[in-house]
Amino acid sequence: MSEGEEKKDVIIAKVLRFDPATDEAPHFQTYEVPKYEVGRQTVSKVLEYIFENIDPSLSYYHTCNRGICNGCVAMINSKAELMCMTESPHEVTIEPVPHHRVIRDLVVVPEDEDRPRRRIMERSGKSKYL
Repeated sequence: MSEGEEKKDVIIAKVLRFDPATDEAPHFQTYEVPKYEVGRQTVSKVLEYIFENIDPSLSYYHTCNRGICNGCVAMINSKAELMCMTESPHEVTIEPVPHHRVIRDLVVVPEDEDRPRRRIMERSGKSKYL
Protein backbone atom coordinates (compact mmCIF):
# COMPACT_ATOMS: atom_id res chain seq x y z
CA MET A 1 0.00 0.00 0.00
CA SER A 2 1.44 3.37 -0.97
CA GLU A 3 1.57 6.36 1.35
CA GLY A 4 -1.22 8.10 -0.57
CA GLU A 5 -3.53 5.13 -0.04
CA GLU A 6 -2.76 5.07 3.68
CA LYS A 7 -3.77 8.72 4.03
CA LYS A 8 -7.20 7.94 2.55
CA ASP A 9 -7.89 5.79 5.61
CA VAL A 10 -7.58 8.77 7.95
CA ILE A 11 -9.37 12.05 8.51
CA ILE A 12 -7.12 15.08 8.85
CA ALA A 13 -8.73 17.26 11.52
CA LYS A 14 -7.40 20.75 12.00
CA VAL A 15 -8.81 22.12 15.27
CA LEU A 16 -8.51 25.69 16.52
CA ARG A 17 -7.19 25.50 20.08
CA PHE A 18 -7.35 28.33 22.61
CA ASP A 19 -7.36 28.51 26.39
CA PRO A 20 -7.77 32.17 27.39
CA ALA A 21 -6.22 31.38 30.78
CA THR A 22 -2.89 30.21 29.33
CA ASP A 23 -2.66 30.97 25.59
CA GLU A 24 -1.80 34.35 24.13
CA ALA A 25 -3.49 33.62 20.81
CA PRO A 26 -5.51 30.85 19.16
CA HIS A 27 -3.56 28.24 17.19
CA PHE A 28 -4.42 25.28 15.01
CA GLN A 29 -3.50 21.74 15.95
CA THR A 30 -3.72 18.93 13.40
CA TYR A 31 -4.78 15.38 14.23
CA GLU A 32 -5.05 12.19 12.17
CA VAL A 33 -8.13 10.14 13.00
CA PRO A 34 -8.82 6.69 11.51
CA LYS A 35 -11.84 6.60 9.20
CA TYR A 36 -14.76 4.33 10.02
CA GLU A 37 -14.88 1.34 7.70
CA VAL A 38 -18.66 1.14 8.00
CA GLY A 39 -21.16 3.76 9.09
CA ARG A 40 -21.37 7.51 9.38
CA GLN A 41 -18.49 9.36 11.05
CA THR A 42 -19.61 12.79 12.19
CA VAL A 43 -17.34 15.66 13.22
CA SER A 44 -18.49 15.00 16.78
CA LYS A 45 -17.20 11.41 16.53
CA VAL A 46 -13.88 12.69 15.17
CA LEU A 47 -13.51 14.99 18.20
CA GLU A 48 -14.54 12.16 20.52
CA TYR A 49 -11.77 9.96 19.07
CA ILE A 50 -9.22 12.76 19.49
CA PHE A 51 -10.27 13.31 23.11
CA GLU A 52 -10.30 9.62 24.06
CA ASN A 53 -7.20 8.45 22.16
CA ILE A 54 -4.90 11.33 21.28
CA ASP A 55 -5.39 14.51 23.32
CA PRO A 56 -7.54 14.50 26.48
CA SER A 57 -6.98 18.26 26.87
CA LEU A 58 -9.30 19.03 23.93
CA SER A 59 -12.51 20.81 24.99
CA TYR A 60 -15.69 20.64 22.93
CA TYR A 61 -19.43 20.56 23.53
CA HIS A 62 -21.17 17.19 23.29
CA THR A 63 -24.61 16.44 24.62
CA CYS A 64 -27.66 15.26 22.66
CA ASN A 65 -25.91 13.87 19.56
CA ARG A 66 -29.25 14.19 17.71
CA GLY A 67 -29.24 17.76 16.38
CA ILE A 68 -31.80 18.96 18.93
CA CYS A 69 -29.92 21.15 21.42
CA ASN A 70 -27.79 23.16 18.93
CA GLY A 71 -25.02 23.28 21.54
CA CYS A 72 -22.42 21.72 19.26
CA VAL A 73 -22.56 24.39 16.56
CA ALA A 74 -19.12 25.19 15.17
CA MET A 75 -17.48 26.46 12.02
CA ILE A 76 -16.81 23.33 9.98
CA ASN A 77 -14.75 24.16 6.90
CA SER A 78 -15.85 27.82 7.27
CA LYS A 79 -19.56 27.00 7.50
CA ALA A 80 -21.65 27.06 10.70
CA GLU A 81 -22.95 23.53 11.24
CA LEU A 82 -23.82 21.11 14.02
CA MET A 83 -20.89 18.82 14.77
CA CYS A 84 -23.20 15.92 15.70
CA MET A 85 -25.05 16.05 12.36
CA THR A 86 -22.25 16.85 9.92
CA GLU A 87 -20.42 13.96 8.31
CA SER A 88 -16.70 14.55 8.41
CA PRO A 89 -14.96 15.02 5.07
CA HIS A 90 -11.44 13.68 4.48
CA GLU A 91 -9.96 17.01 5.60
CA VAL A 92 -11.87 19.11 8.12
CA THR A 93 -11.15 22.42 9.83
CA ILE A 94 -13.08 22.97 13.06
CA GLU A 95 -13.32 26.37 14.75
CA PRO A 96 -15.64 27.95 17.34
CA VAL A 97 -18.43 30.09 15.96
CA PRO A 98 -17.49 33.76 15.59
CA HIS A 99 -18.84 36.55 17.82
CA HIS A 100 -19.00 34.28 20.86
CA ARG A 101 -16.71 34.37 23.89
CA VAL A 102 -14.47 31.31 23.89
CA ILE A 103 -14.27 29.49 27.22
CA ARG A 104 -11.76 26.98 25.88
CA ASP A 105 -11.07 25.44 22.46
CA LEU A 106 -14.49 24.83 20.85
CA VAL A 107 -16.60 25.65 23.93
CA VAL A 108 -18.22 29.07 23.72
CA VAL A 109 -20.73 31.10 25.71
CA PRO A 110 -23.90 31.53 23.64
CA GLU A 111 -24.37 35.15 22.60
CA ASP A 112 -27.72 35.57 24.39
CA GLU A 113 -26.25 34.28 27.68
CA ASP A 114 -23.25 36.61 27.36
CA ARG A 115 -25.31 39.76 26.72
CA PRO A 116 -25.62 40.87 30.39
CA ARG A 117 -21.84 40.50 30.89
CA ARG A 118 -21.13 42.61 27.82
CA ARG A 119 -23.53 45.36 28.98
CA ILE A 120 -21.78 45.57 32.36
CA MET A 121 -18.37 45.78 30.69
CA GLU A 122 -19.59 48.50 28.31
CA ARG A 123 -20.85 50.60 31.24
CA SER A 124 -18.08 50.09 33.75
CA GLY A 125 -14.99 49.33 31.66
CA LYS A 126 -13.12 46.07 31.79
CA SER A 127 -13.20 44.41 35.20
CA LYS A 128 -10.78 41.71 36.26
CA TYR A 129 -13.77 39.73 37.55
CA LEU A 130 -15.67 39.61 34.23
